[in-house]
Amino acid sequence: TTPYCVTLQWSYGRGYLWSVLYPQLYQITCLAISPEGQQHPSDNSAWIVNSTRFEVCGLLPYTKYLIKVAAIPQEGGIWSESRSITASTDKTVPGLPPYVHINSFTTISRGNGAYSGLMIFWREIQKQRIYGSHLRYVVSVCPYNTSQEPRDCTEETVFNFARFQIPAQQEITTRIWSKNEIGTSRDFALIRIPSKDELLQSPDILVVVSGSLTTVFLDIAQQKDVRFTVFWCQKEDFRNLRWLDNLRNTTITINHSHSVSLKYGVSVNRGERTSGIKWADCIFQNGELPGLLEMTLTHTEEDHLEVTWRIPSCNMRLVSAVVDHYVLSFCSTSDCMTKRNFNISPEVTSYSYHLSNEDTLCAEINVLTLAGEKLQNGRIQCYTTGKKSSLYPIIIFAAVCASIFILCLIITTVLR
Repeated sequence: TTPYCVTLQWSYGRGYLWSVLYPQLYQITCLAISPEGQQHPSDNSAWIVNSTRFEVCGLLPYTKYLIKVAAIPQEGGIWSESRSITASTDKTVPGLPPYVHINSFTTISRGNGAYSGLMIFWREIQKQRIYGSHLRYVVSVCPYNTSQEPRDCTEETVFNFARFQIPAQQEITTRIWSKNEIGTSRDFALIRIPSKDELLQSPDILVVVSGSLTTVFLDIAQQKDVRFTVFWCQKEDFRNLRWLDNLRNTTITINHSHSVSLKYGVSVNRGERTSGIKWADCIFQNGELPGLLEMTLTHTEEDHLEVTWRIPSCNMRLVSAVVDHYVLSFCSTSDCMTKRNFNISPEVTSYSYHLSNEDTLCAEINVLTLAGEKLQNGRIQCYTTGKKSSLYPIIIFAAVCASIFILCLIITTVLR
């Protein structure tokens, strides 16, 4: 055997003279068998030959085959019962590099901006193209048009992503090879990383996951003639990275085959320029907030209490796309058993409340989504107004007078 061929030889059971007097035709059938023992009819190949030796080629390396041989007289008749054997082709280097999208990278500015943190992603090749038992990757990250040999600045990994630190103002060429125990693939995947100034602006992203239906909302600065690519994978497992290309709308709906917990990202593209992937932090997963709804209470000079709220990981303009209204409640005790409720429009994220004679004022904010779900904030915040009693000036005046009177008595006593 070789990686792509199996040589077969057999003899006719009735002897040489019989085969000369009654020449035979032979049908050879090859059927690929998976490691789990399943046969794949789609990989079925057949040949008709008149010799007792035949080299079967065009097979997949490191693959087990069920091979059957049957005979029939050349002058016609019926096929004999087939005889079968199993044979495996040899290992060789992987047949393909990993699958990549030209925008499957993320950059993050580091330090004073002179360097960027780079993370690149790729999809795993099909198992039958590994051509071996152990799959790894060789990743090269070199400056574009460099005189360096690509494999002089490489690292190996078993994961489907790699992290590097690169010069921010320099274009970088990334090459990725598949590798097994025999060696590296002949071809490589290529991703070019533009310099920081050439990157397009990334959008703000909000993702709403409800069962198998996902909706992605985008908020992006005015950029003409742009397209979007939406990426997703299961959490941090990039082996099955998927994407939708050439999207124009800023609201994108994806219907998955079943309910899964996914990671989503978006790149902005115009011609050959891109932003790279920005991964979403703001994900409403099956009716749950992507984080605590933070609330801030501020006492203004006009004797008002300014209440503001936000979700730190989210663009609140995008949140308004999934919120029907907020319910803002005020009360005078921390348990908020008795409270006054105000319905606030989804695009509003602050409210000014006039303080009266309360010594303590507490506030609570809840969210009612367009789907009718009430998302609890679960936190009540209180503010002590520090209002002083109207008798406070009189008490102070009386205290001062008493102090002066006692001081005079002491002085008079000493002088006597």
